[in-house]
Amino acid sequence: MKTTTFNIISSCLLMLGSLFLTSCERLDMSGMFYGSSPRSNERFAASQAYNKQHGFQEITTPADDYRIYFATDFHVDSTTLHTQQWVQAIQQDNTCAAAIILGDMVNGKHKYPYIMDALAPLRKVSFPLFATAGNHDTYFEEWPEYLKYWGTSSYYITVKTPHFIDLYICADTSDGTLGIDQLAWIRSILQASTKASYRHIIFYTHTHMFKPDGTQGHTSNFPMEETYEILSLLSDYHVDWYVSGHRHARDITTFKGVTYFVIDAIQESYPEEDAYYMVANIGEDLHATFISLAD
Repeated sequence: MKTTTFNIISSCLLMLGSLFLTSCERLDMSGMFYGSSPRSNERFAASQAYNKQHGFQEITTPADDYRIYFATDFHVDSTTLHTQQWVQAIQQDNTCAAAIILGDMVNGKHKYPYIMDALAPLRKVSFPLFATAGNHDTYFEEWPEYLKYWGTSSYYITVKTPHFIDLYICADTSDGTLGIDQLAWIRSILQASTKASYRHIIFYTHTHMFKPDGTQGHTSNFPMEETYEILSLLSDYHVDWYVSGHRHARDITTFKGVTYFVIDAIQESYPEEDAYYMVANIGEDLHATFISLAD
């Protein structure tokens, strides 16, 4: 018994030692437990201030059928080969109406310039490129850096086709919660949105709604009451999809009429065959295609 206890204590001490010896640019100890960025209501207020000044974007497409490219969990340190491949795929698809990054773009402090340089070909031609913050994007007090490049992490987009309008709602869940103010904002948008007004309603964010195993920590756990609330809202107001990342492993669940996607990571350190992005095919019907960078 004493030996077992000693082994457990030794293992714990070894693990803690490894954590503290890890480079400070790869591990934000405070962020692992509470987070050093402003809390959800503060971040939402900053996003709303940007939205008030710049408005919400409407995209116009020449056809009723179009594609949206989603990618998540790039975790950029210095190399951006996967990011560049994703950008090239977007550039070669003339049916792509927009591209969306679901968070965890960077892996540590002072890494934003790397991924922003890789995304520059899209930004230079004013391509509709959107993002939301993941937990890694706000570690190391990097929230101001996120705002510098993206301006907002909570907003909506409309896509106007010749015969329809589609609504995309983006939420900031970078610390595993929507927060009171953001949840009220989402509720107000959905209450004003009906299937008569929009052909499709798609909700996207970083944190997945369901947790099929214990591989993620507290940042993947919405408060229980919040989980019940958002699940009911999305179902009651006929949202089609909830698209997220964070878990690094694909999961597709349908609950009360809403399909919940968790997209595989496109992480820069992964081999190409393990790095995926998702192409959403938007038309009369919705379907998703998952594409490996090795394809």
